[in-house]
Amino acid sequence: MYSIDGMYDGHLIEWATAPHRTFRDRSVGYFRVRRPGVQTIFGVVGEAYKDPADAKTAAIEIAKSVVRGRRMPRLSG
Repeated sequence: MYSIDGMYDGHLIEWATAPHRTFRDRSVGYFRVRRPGVQTIFGVVGEAYKDPADAKTAAIEIAKSVVRGRRMPRLSG
């Protein structure tokens, strides 16, 4: 289930985390960007994190990057 992070530049940012399918001790972040009258964008963070809070942060940052019109960024960490 997605949780709401808030509005960012007129877009609703939502996020979720879930256990990694293979590495159950790690979490993966998911995001959803919605704007009224515009297609919803879904995405997943391409890295698994030990701490679910890190997965959440990564999902939110990528969603904000998508809103700014950038392609999916590469995260180092």
